[in-house]
Amino acid sequence: MKLLIDENFPQPLASYWQKKKLNIKKIQLSSKSVTDNKVRELAQKENRVIVTFDKGFIAESQESVSVMIIDFPNTNFKEIFPFLDAIISAIKGLKRKKKPFVAIYSKDGIKLK
Repeated sequence: MKLLIDENFPQPLASYWQKKKLNIKKIQLSSKSVTDNKVRELAQKENRVIVTFDKGFIAESQESVSVMIIDFPNTNFKEIFPFLDAIISAIKGLKRKKKPFVAIYSKDGIKLK
């Protein structure tokens, strides 16, 4: 499974997944922000699941790209660590269906959009 970590994703959370040997590519923060369309294009080209906190991917989703939106409003990123393994399990389960998906993962679990 290959992930594309959006630029708004906290580095310590991405590092946790890297230590677990997951195939991760990160969109880097820069003075010129990368558009969501460019993120989608890269994900499609490299067959990666986009992982982001950006709910804009719901409205702009395309049927050819999978997106996992992490939704923990007003939460310190350190409080998300206990959910990281469950998020990966959810992505793996959705990928087995071999169809692109847009899903939101929150403290209440996963919801497909």
